[in-house]
Amino acid sequence: MKKHYLFITLFVTGGSVMIIELIGTRVIAPVYGTGLFVWASLITVALTCLSIGYWMGGKIADKKPDFKMFYLIILAAGILIAPVSQVSQPVLRWSMNLGFRVGPLFSAYILFTVPMVLLGMVSPYAIRLAATELDVLGTTAGRLYAISTLGSFAGTILTGFVLIPSFGTRKILFMQSSVLILLWVGYYFVNRRYKHGFVQALFLFFPALCFSTNLFALMEPGDLRLIYKAESFYGQIKIIENGREREIYVDNMKQSSIDKNTYLPTVKVYYGFEMLPLFNRNGKDACLIGLAGANIPRRLWEYGIETDCVDIEPKMERIARKYFGFLDYFGKIHITDGRVFINKNKKKYDFVIVDVFTGDDIPFYLITEESFREIRAVLKEGGIIGINFIGEVYGKNSAGWKSVYKTLSAVFSHVRAYSFIKGAEVTDSTANVIFFASDSELLIPQDYRTYCRNPVSQRLIELLLECELDTGLEGGMVLTDDYAPVEFIRKDTARKIRQKKLVYAPEGYFLE
Repeated sequence: MKKHYLFITLFVTGGSVMIIELIGTRVIAPVYGTGLFVWASLITVALTCLSIGYWMGGKIADKKPDFKMFYLIILAAGILIAPVSQVSQPVLRWSMNLGFRVGPLFSAYILFTVPMVLLGMVSPYAIRLAATELDVLGTTAGRLYAISTLGSFAGTILTGFVLIPSFGTRKILFMQSSVLILLWVGYYFVNRRYKHGFVQALFLFFPALCFSTNLFALMEPGDLRLIYKAESFYGQIKIIENGREREIYVDNMKQSSIDKNTYLPTVKVYYGFEMLPLFNRNGKDACLIGLAGANIPRRLWEYGIETDCVDIEPKMERIARKYFGFLDYFGKIHITDGRVFINKNKKKYDFVIVDVFTGDDIPFYLITEESFREIRAVLKEGGIIGINFIGEVYGKNSAGWKSVYKTLSAVFSHVRAYSFIKGAEVTDSTANVIFFASDSELLIPQDYRTYCRNPVSQRLIELLLECELDTGLEGGMVLTDDYAPVEFIRKDTARKIRQKKLVYAPEGYFLE
């Protein structure tokens, strides 16, 4: 019985390692996003801690090959996982002083080192406990590592397909803590020490519950009101009402916003895409990659343009309809990856718009030369691609938007770029850059003001036309599927964007 319970323990702890590694990205995401540096940091921490754990576990097992000590190690891991979500806020805030490369690595070490080292100690300790004969030691070790690896496989599937879409980070950490504590309790039941196990279980579950629930969360400040919150495959989604404004956030990065009374955009960039029907007044069909607050299909509908909206996040359709006023006659919504949709779809469009760049997290494969050629193939004659990109317009960190421009120029005959920031003397030039590219000449007619659908659109388009960017400047590179180091080109920009958001965010509110 004890041997079989050891197998169960290895399976569960193997799964725990992967659950903690995957959920670790959700803990760090509110401050650092889910980009390359965050994933590299979590993997580095996991591998380092497991290595230390393997070494320590083997040493301790040789000195004290005892089942009681073995399960005390698992108990300690369970207890130390519980408070991670509570202590993460001050740790993450402080770690920002180290920058957006070192910060996520440092915070991951602080939050996860001890529980991961303890879990790393389990496998070598279990081998020592199970090894009774030297001539079958290899078989025993192989069997136990196979069981542990199967547990890791199960933990990965469970986390990615069930836990993250269904529960919040705090609840998942509490469940993980509870499972490990239950393994320790189960050891006493297996040894028929029922009373001892039951009493200690009650004693330990209360503090774990306190750490893992929202007992210490701050109240919503001011006029801010959280009206929707959900975990998804691609981040934590929040919808916040701020006075008359309704905003959607993914991993605490603002995606879109509207005036909840008029459903008009409260972000200038979306009015800029009304230039598309000014370039081509005969256009009737559009494809939008990146739905978010459904601002673009609403703006285009005022010009009689129907939009196929593509978003990789299944929850976005319901959000767009319920909270942002998406109506059926705006167009159809397709839940799939944008590039997959472009490659599989047979329909031709007058306009294709790519609006998936939140500022700190860039899906690079949508701005490569190969991707633009695939989009070009679904454009009608005279069709136009529009892109909403966020970057620094001027200065040493402006290579991001210049790379997008150069990549578009490698595919299309005519490319124009605009931003609402004018003049290199501005203190902070981080802004949206709107690109338009086509094989036909991009000309705005003289009477465009009479064609604009409202005074706000007219004024903002006038302003945008005054701020066309000088694309003859040096810098940037052509991005390809093989080589598109977007995270490195934009690392300083991503840091600035995150810092600005966190300065704006009330303490504890967006990190909750």
